[in-house]
Amino acid sequence: MSDEAEDPLQRAVRAKESGNVHFKAKRYDEAIKYYAEAIELCPSGSKEAAIFYSNRAACWLKLEKYDNALSDANSALVVVPNDIKGLYRRALAHEALGNSVGAFRDIKQVLAIDPKNADAIEAAQRLPATIKKQAEKMQSTDGIVG
Repeated sequence: MSDEAEDPLQRAVRAKESGNVHFKAKRYDEAIKYYAEAIELCPSGSKEAAIFYSNRAACWLKLEKYDNALSDANSALVVVPNDIKGLYRRALAHEALGNSVGAFRDIKQVLAIDPKNADAIEAAQRLPATIKKQAEKMQSTDGIVG
């Protein structure tokens, strides 16, 4: 079947599948290009866009480009507000950017949808200590900022 005969969503899914191949091979920059193509080809209003954004967010996380990961996770969640992967990836980006409260909020949402999600359970156990440390640090620096 030629590209002209495929509808845009089929072409977008094919681009995503190419991105998945590159992701599995740890070629994250290449995967990002294919996920971007999938996003561009995706028809407006299609729920598939959440997958494409979420997959690209996973690449950004692997490349430690946390602002980009946060942006793509947010875009995925605009399309599908309770997307577990979008929420989890946004939580990871928040955590990496030092926003443990935001990360914990997203993790709680993941666990409300999927209480047995092992990654979210681990994060829910880890994050409160980080939040406490950040709060203590804020308190200890309150008098310094003038």
